[in-house]
Amino acid sequence: MEIKHYSNSFLSIKSGNTKIICDPWVGTTSENAWISDPLHYGGEKIVKAYKPKYIYISHLHCDHFDPNLLSKIDKNNSTIIIKKFKIPSIKNRIKNIGFKKILELEEWTVKKISKDISIAIVPQLTNNNDGIETNIEYDLDTSILIKCHKSNKIFYNNVDNPIDLKHIKKIREFVKNKMRSKIDICTFNIGAASEYPQCFLNINRDAERKKIIEKSITKTMKKIKILGAKAFFPSGGSYKVSGKFYNLNKFVALPNIQALKKLENKNFKFFNLLGGQTLKITKKEFTIDKNKLKLSFNDNAVGKIKYSYEKKKKPDLNEINHTFYKSSANYYSRLKKYNISQKWKINFLVFDEIKLNRQAKIDFKKSKILKKYELDYPNKGKTYFLDIFLDLKLFYSLLSRKSSWNTALSGSLILFKRKPNKFLPDIPFSLNFLTI
Repeated sequence: MEIKHYSNSFLSIKSGNTKIICDPWVGTTSENAWISDPLHYGGEKIVKAYKPKYIYISHLHCDHFDPNLLSKIDKNNSTIIIKKFKIPSIKNRIKNIGFKKILELEEWTVKKISKDISIAIVPQLTNNNDGIETNIEYDLDTSILIKCHKSNKIFYNNVDNPIDLKHIKKIREFVKNKMRSKIDICTFNIGAASEYPQCFLNINRDAERKKIIEKSITKTMKKIKILGAKAFFPSGGSYKVSGKFYNLNKFVALPNIQALKKLENKNFKFFNLLGGQTLKITKKEFTIDKNKLKLSFNDNAVGKIKYSYEKKKKPDLNEINHTFYKSSANYYSRLKKYNISQKWKINFLVFDEIKLNRQAKIDFKKSKILKKYELDYPNKGKTYFLDIFLDLKLFYSLLSRKSSWNTALSGSLILFKRKPNKFLPDIPFSLNFLTI
């Protein structure tokens, strides 16, 4: 088996004559502020040259499902692998791109896809990494297990799936009982590929960044130990914030090489494959081909990238008011339907255009607030307060379903202040109801 890591969760796996590509995303996205790093262009050329028989798409987030890249590759000779979701959103989008070969797999089911490889899909079992109880659930993420028949080695690719420690044990037992083997190599995202802490304005972002990285490294080591894996490499979260929010990069909770070296352990081998290095796995050993892709990253150009919503026509304020009124009615209706007690108040501070200063905070001298909107359902005992700062064009795009709240909230397009500084998943998850 050979595993190559390009950037983010973009991987390739080869066993015999069977080739699989996982989550090919390169460049900017259409729905957030990210650009892939260190690979930031030419993704379709890599996929075309590799000629994969299968392409696994873990979930719909735009740094995993890249319609622009997929539209440029051969749709006749590759089969798309996805989980069989109750709501076929990802299947329909793949079909709209032009793929006719789509393999939908039931979760927790081993599927032999060739004489070389068997696979199994692990579903989303919780909606956050800390196991916090919530009222709003999502069937979004997946992970994949890949077994090489020749070497009898199994690779676990967690992707972004928020698997907690008790569910890691379930994966280990599934592999033992259903795949008649054990996990030899695994990959997890280390750090926070999300909006915290860089987008939060009333905290010590540098201190929180360091805390998150340390906590993530500790938890990753526990997961590797539970799985019993003999080798590990980090993947996911290799991106930069582009555009006018470029200064937020200094606070993104993603570890550098020095921090990753803490993962070196006598019990398993640690590899850093980012940038196109290849890990070769046989029955007896792991060896690494250190040849990397020759790519450069122009920071100055990345800071000048325009977000997709910035290119749209500016909406009329009256239209915004009407759309918010209709959206908030839907919001309260959905909360009532799911019997969710709203213990929070949300303020939307809508700007003509947010500009950041060198400290990556809002420059209020150059940024004009147009209007404040509130979500404040009249019930007693509110204990959470959230201020959301965003551009007018983005706000309208989110209310009118032209952009996804889920992606924008985690994709460094929106800034926040919260009191207390505590993560309550139901607050951001509920905003997906705020649409017409």
